[in-house]
Amino acid sequence: MNSPRWDWLVMATVLAAAGVLLVIAALAECGPQSSADLAPAQVGQPSSATGQEILIDGTISAIDTSARTLTVRSPFLSKTVTVGPDAQIIAIDGETSGRLSDLKVGDSVEVTYHKQGEALVADEITRKESKR
Repeated sequence: MNSPRWDWLVMATVLAAAGVLLVIAALAECGPQSSADLAPAQVGQPSSATGQEILIDGTISAIDTSARTLTVRSPFLSKTVTVGPDAQIIAIDGETSGRLSDLKVGDSVEVTYHKQGEALVADEITRKESKR
């Protein structure tokens, strides 16, 4: 089974898989450019001038309560969103009266946000799991 043909086939398969992973990582880092680029699960009711909501599911890697920002890291990207006064923060038990100070680095969250100019503004933050 150690023929040159077999070795070539294995190497070609490994290189193709690596190429696919690089393309996926690059596309995830660029983010969606229009609602046509979004997966159906990412499109919600329009809430901004751009008319699109975007979803990121990941772990909180940083919180700045004075600037009201939250950084969420997922396997392929990291996004920092501004948490506006109208953002709804939902606790694990479904309680909707959460505050930014209730969230902690390491919490697993799902954040729905929209673009407002160059800023990413959170509309809803749902804490799925806490690392307390």
